[in-house]
Formats: sequence, C-alpha cells, structure tokens
Amino acid sequence: MTSEIAAPVRTVFCATDFSPTADRALAHAEALARRHGARLFVAHVIEPWPTTTVPPIAVVDDTERILRAAATRRLETLVAPLAARGLDVATRVVAGGPGHESVELARSLGADVIVAGTHGRSGIAHLLYGSTAEYIVRRSPVPVLTIHPNDPGPQARPQTMVLPSDLSPGAERALEAAVRLFPALVAGEGAPGSVGAARIVLLHVDEVARYFEPYGEEVVPAYFDWEQRRKEVERGLEAVAERLRRSGFEVACRVTAGTPVPVICDVARDERAELIALGTHGHSAVMNFLMGRTAQRVVQHAPCPVLTVRAADRPVTPP
Repeated sequence: MTSEIAAPVRTVFCATDFSPTADRALAHAEALARRHGARLFVAHVIEPWPTTTVPPIAVVDDTERILRAAATRRLETLVAPLAARGLDVATRVVAGGPGHESVELARSLGADVIVAGTHGRSGIAHLLYGSTAEYIVRRSPVPVLTIHPNDPGPQARPQTMVLPSDLSPGAERALEAAVRLFPALVAGEGAPGSVGAARIVLLHVDEVARYFEPYGEEVVPAYFDWEQRRKEVERGLEAVAERLRRSGFEVACRVTAGTPVPVICDVARDERAELIALGTHGHSAVMNFLMGRTAQRVVQHAPCPVLTVRAADRPVTPP
C-alpha cells in the first residue's frame, strides 16, 4: 500500500435529494466526518425545468429562486442537529444536472470522498435518481460511497469487507481507499483470527470460464486453461493476502467462475459484509469499460454500502 493511506481526510461531501435514501447517506457522511474530524458539506442540486414544457424565461428564473430558497431552508433544518452535536458542517445549493454539478462542486470544495444514496432501481424510476449516483461513480475523481435504500445505518467498525479484484492497480487503489476512509479496518485492533480482527474477502470472478461452462470442456479453446488460469489468480490473490495478514487482517481468497455482479452481491450477502470496495479501472481499455459497468450494477444491487474508486486518468494498455 502507498502513502495515500496516511493522507488525512479533511472534507466529506454528501449529495441529497431529501429522500429517505439520501437521509441514510447523510448518516454515513456524518459518521465519516466525525471519524476523521473532517468538515462535512451537504449539497442539493436543483434540476433543470422539465423539458415537456417551455415556460417563459421569467417563470423559470422565478421558480429557481423559490426552489433555491426552499432547498436552503430544508438543508439548514437537515444539518442543524449535526451542528448541534459539534460537527463542522456547511451547505450548498446549486442548479443544473445533479450528477455533473455534484461532481464539480465536490471537486471545487476539495472533497476527499463523496457519499450518495442510490435507489437501486431499474426502468423509468431509476432514471430519475439512480442515474445521478451512476454518473457520480463514473466521473468522480475521488472515492464514492453509495448507500442503498434499506441500509441499517453506519457501523462503528466494519467487520467484513469484500474486495473484488482483477489484480490490477484499480483493485489496489480500492483497498487503499477503504483502509484510509475506515481506519478501524486497520489491524492493530485485533490479531488475525481474533474477535477484533477485520476480515477481508479477496474475490476474483472469472467470467470467461463461466462463458464456456454450459457447453462442456470439449469446446473450450486450447489456449484457455482454466486450471492454470485459476492457479495464477490464486497466487496473485495470496500475495496480496499475505501482505494484509502481516498487517493483522484476517483474509480469505475466493476464485470462482460466474457473472461478476450477482457473484459479488451474493458473496457480500453470504459474508454479511458491511462494505464492498471496488475499483472501476482494470488492466486495459476493455477492462475499464467492463469494470465500470460492473461497478454501476453492483452499486444498484449490493446488499451493503459500496465504495467505488476510479483510478487517476492516465493512458491505458490497449486490449
């Protein structure tokens, strides 16, 4: 792991649409800010006037003024209890596309992490809010913690984290971000195997193996050796696991053939994980695309909070 883990978390950004799911996200944002002694910004984005009607400019301007005042009042009411409990908290109201404006505002404020709720829905209803969370996951330059509608609330100390890994730098960055944001994960609070030791499940899902599985071994291309592939991945995961164990973590490695999204969600559910940490960039341009889509779908369907980490923009290895 790099020195980024030691970098202080000074600013937490939470986007809200005033929904119950956003309130759950705010609870996590508050917990993060308190854990790090950071400042919390809570922001609301007023969406553009619906495109089904085109009212006079004066009407649009007046409506935005009214909504801005209403949003400011709601935000002040929302954060008043947090400030009363001693948290350094501020609010912002802007207008525009919710995803874009949230990312740009978080960037301008120097946020170290964005916290947002996601309804985990599909279809037309999903487009109204879920696409905002997806945009933030795709475009945010900092880690994004997404919270689902049935979240029970922040845990004082996550006991189990699932880390899907393709052994790329993106997976390593996700691990580093999780340890930085949730310092109680850092060992020292319990020896491996003890009640206090945090558990990390390193998970590799091989979708290529699943692709051929229904048709029998005879159709598998000669160059594709599943057993050899599995052994190579297991060695890579075990190298990461040993490093983590030396730091005091309890670590399990799992390699399986399957479709990534349901496997990741099922493993998180089976392990009763409190967190999934997921990188959105892989070894190549194709892997970047696939992992980006996987991250978005995991965010929609995960049974627990998901921390997504987008690697710094840089040229990628051609597929």
